[in-house]
Amino acid sequence: MSTKSKSLIGIVLVVFCVIQLLPFYFAVTTAFKQQTDLSSVWTFPFGGITIDNFVSAIQDGKVFRAILNSALVTVVVTILTCVLGSLAAYPLA
Repeated sequence: MSTKSKSLIGIVLVVFCVIQLLPFYFAVTTAFKQQTDLSSVWTFPFGGITIDNFVSAIQDGKVFRAILNSALVTVVVTILTCVLGSLAAYPLA
């Protein structure tokens, strides 16, 4: 493989990585903006960084309850999968 094709592959991979990371960047910049800031500016809000959005999500949105529900479902499904998988595998052994 020539150097030119390796460089082209590298450039394409970098472009795909940037495209994949853009939604995460938008989510982070939006999360740290003030609630009154409705601008669609893509720059990070260095001057007006606030964690009020996180406090509001935890208090008003009941995020911890959602995390607890997800953890409970995960534990129950994992235990059921292990039990049923071992019961199904026993006759095959």
